[in-house]
Parts: sequence; C-alpha cells; structure tokens
Amino acid sequence: MGDMKVSETFEESIFIISNATLLGVAGLTPTCHAVRMSNGARTALTVVDVGSGWYKVTDFTEAAAGAYGTEWYVAGNYTIYGRAKTFKVGGGRVEDIYDGVVIIDGFHDVPAQDSTDDAQMRDVIGKKDDTAYYTSAVNKSITAYVKALINRVLVATADTADNVSIKDLVGNKSDTATFSLSNVASIMRYIKAMITVMWGGAGFVATASTVNTITAAALEDVVDKYVGRIVTPIAGNMAGEGRIISAYDGTQMLTVHTAWPEAPGNVAFVVTSEPVGDLFYGAKGLEDVVVFAGFNLNEVISYIGRAGSADVHNYHFAFLTCQLI
Repeated sequence: MGDMKVSETFEESIFIISNATLLGVAGLTPTCHAVRMSNGARTALTVVDVGSGWYKVTDFTEAAAGAYGTEWYVAGNYTIYGRAKTFKVGGGRVEDIYDGVVIIDGFHDVPAQDSTDDAQMRDVIGKKDDTAYYTSAVNKSITAYVKALINRVLVATADTADNVSIKDLVGNKSDTATFSLSNVASIMRYIKAMITVMWGGAGFVATASTVNTITAAALEDVVDKYVGRIVTPIAGNMAGEGRIISAYDGTQMLTVHTAWPEAPGNVAFVVTSEPVGDLFYGAKGLEDVVVFAGFNLNEVISYIGRAGSADVHNYHFAFLTCQLI
C-alpha cells in the first residue's frame, strides 16, 4: 500500500499458502495489527476472508499523521505473502499532490455572480449570468465586459434616446424622419429627413409609361394639378432623370417636357410638392425656347435635363420676375 491522507480508510490485503501444497488456503483466521512507529502502539484490525487464500482489512482510519506498519499472523504451517508493510498517514508528496489537484479543480469551478476576489481563473472569466458592465474596473469579469460590447452594437429600439451606444447613434429602420437638430435623434431619422426634403412631394408607381407620359392610379383626378412640378423616376433605366410636368389630364396621365430617351417603365416615381415656376413654351417650331417666370426674386428656378446631354446648350432661358398689383 502507499501513503494515505489523514482520516482516509485503510485497506490492506495479503495472500496465504500452505507450505505443504504451496496453494492458497481459505478459511483461516489470521490477525492483523496496525503499529504506530513513533511509540509502538498497536491497533487490532478486522480481517475478512475473500477466498482462495486472500484476506484483507478495511476498517483502519487514522486521524493522526505519522508512520505506521502492519503485522499479520496466522497459526500453522503457512506462509503469508505481504506480512509486514509500512506506510505514512498525512503529509508527504501524495498529500501535496492531492492538495494541488483540489486547488486546480477549484480554479475551474463556476464562480458566484460577479465574483470580485480575482484569485482564480474562474473569477476572471466570470459566470453566465454576470450583468453587462460598461466601465473599466478591477473587479469585473470577462463575461460582464463581453455582454457590454454586445449590447453596444445590437439593433436599437425605435427612437432610443439614451445616446450611450453605437446602436443608439445609428438608429432603427422604423425611426421616423426628424427635421430639427437634437441630442437624442438617430442618424436614421436625419437620413429619412434629408431624403424627404430632396425628393419632396409624394411617390407613386406607374402602371404605364412612354418617353413623355406616365400613367398612375395614385394620381389625383384634378386637371392640371401637377403642372409645373418635377417628376423623377427613382428606379429603372431612367432613375434620377427628372422632367417638368407640362400637362395633366386629370385622369391619371402626366405629360412631361422634354421626353426621356426611352420609356422609364412601370417603376416608382416621386413628384415635388410645389411647382418650380410658371412654364411657357415658344410657338410651334420654337420648342427650344423655354421661359420660367417666378413671382419672387428669391425663388429658385431650375432646369432638369439629362446629364451629359449636348442639346442642353440649345435651350435659351429668360428669367422673368413680376410684382403682383
């Protein structure tokens, strides 16, 4: 047997043979004593016959550290194999190794939530239910900081206003446009506001289109309602190519000037909310003369033409202002 820990139960076995037959003998009544080496104190142990010449004791538990030996005896013409042995209780390398294993095992045990003693690896890694922590500290776990990082980049709720995370700054797809500056509005709200201002008016999807007409069920049945406004396809092969509406028949068909190089298709369009000015055309054969008349010196007069078209230079503009009497 080897060394034991204090209070560990002693277990010892021997083998007894007959000197006449050299075979193991069962049914004998051997005795065994544990002897303390420091003072010779003897402790009788209970012996159990396990068969075929094997006997063992299992009832010795020593609470005091020290060196011990075992003494076996059996009457008759027999030989005991393993008759005397020595062993140590408590201390030594076995005890040191055991204590080290306990410590190592403890390092990997799950800590209490937000453990702060920082003495073992488990304290540094943390526990699954550690709460997110957003400030550098000397007593928070990796788990707490990882949760904080995740919370900073997750999708924000609509119009969140706490302004403490990246998600709060970026915003949510459902954020509504805002037209005033504040310390709590998201980037998404400002982008939606800019798009609304840039495109203006309302949007619709065409049910039919040619190079100079657009038909859409969403248009209001009011003759000339949209005349003077800019209509722009926002999808398809003519996307971004704005044209001024020159006529509206009141039955869902717009006419534009000038024609697109090709029909925009049944795509989405936007229409500015207000006309860009009063539009006049020259007489037949003078279609290259376009006159814009505004009623305010500060009114913005604009001409929308196909980007890069050489014929833009063939148009002549006369900007007229007049005062209402």
